[in-house]
Amino acid sequence: MRPVQASFPALVMAFFLLLGSAVFADGGPGSGRVALADGHPDTYIVQRGDTLWGIAGRFLKDPWRWQEIWRANPAIENPHLIYPGDRIELVTVDGQPRLQVGARGRPVVKLSPKVREVPNREAVPAFDVSKLKSFFELPRVMSPQEFNSAAYVLKPVGERLIVGRGDRVYVRGLESQHSREFGIYRMGQPYNVDVLDMDSGELKSQEVGREIVHVGKGYIERWGDPATMRIDSASEQIIQGLRVLPPDPQDSFLSYAPKSPDPHLRGKVINFMDGLFTGGPGQIMVLDVGGKAGVERGDVVGIFIGGDVFEDKTEGAVSEIAILPEERVGLAMVFRVYDQVSYALIMSATQAIHTGDTIATP
Repeated sequence: MRPVQASFPALVMAFFLLLGSAVFADGGPGSGRVALADGHPDTYIVQRGDTLWGIAGRFLKDPWRWQEIWRANPAIENPHLIYPGDRIELVTVDGQPRLQVGARGRPVVKLSPKVREVPNREAVPAFDVSKLKSFFELPRVMSPQEFNSAAYVLKPVGERLIVGRGDRVYVRGLESQHSREFGIYRMGQPYNVDVLDMDSGELKSQEVGREIVHVGKGYIERWGDPATMRIDSASEQIIQGLRVLPPDPQDSFLSYAPKSPDPHLRGKVINFMDGLFTGGPGQIMVLDVGGKAGVERGDVVGIFIGGDVFEDKTEGAVSEIAILPEERVGLAMVFRVYDQVSYALIMSATQAIHTGDTIATP
């Protein structure tokens, strides 16, 4: 069998046939009773190093449906957050399973001969953030216009020709003083998506943003115009014109939990971080859908292969066109969302993930 060399109308018809015939396991939010994992516990004491994804997997067959059965306990402080030491309980409410924090644990530190409570604790994140680089090194997306209007490195302090860690530079255009720490970036590759041209009926490539590459980090020693920044780390030489950006507001991994995406979500993997052509668990992939398509942080998407249209030349074939079923080969959680692009961490995969693979509700 070989791929069909079909006209555009035929491909459109095949595409809609595919959408109509595709069946995804378990559907989206509200698609039925949430299935509990085999051998699930009735209670679980949260341990240091746990993640919401891991905890959800102890109780649920599909961890991304966590929010559908989560029940905030109004009797405890910050009921939407989970901390090490908390007791998670599986209860039944109106005949439906629900998860809640039954008791809030209080970690203690033994300081002989006394025991002192430690009030400040870190809540459990959505996933293992150690799989990612530091916040500043995570990917960002901007238009060239946005990037070129950001603050920038003017010149080194003094007559240095090579600038690296420990050196100082002048920075112009800084307005925010909410943070002393800033990332230093250069413009990277464009992100392109295929858009249907309504006039010609053809797919055309359209740039939706640029990858902004982290090259260093520094902190402000003196505010002003120019401000003085000391370089704390650098993976490349710090030169004039590099842009200086504050922390991304999406850097917190505590403000969301795994959840089902919009049931109609459908997109493609368009890239991987670090210049890779394929991806696997723990790697970051770039999706061609973002906030405008309803994507949100915490969305867990399925990664699918198949759906190809083939010409069936078998004698006695039922029809000339065969549409291969889609098979789920992985799961990924979205952690950064821009208008038309989003970033997701691959949580699991049964084979290598490639650019062009489909993403949809699991």
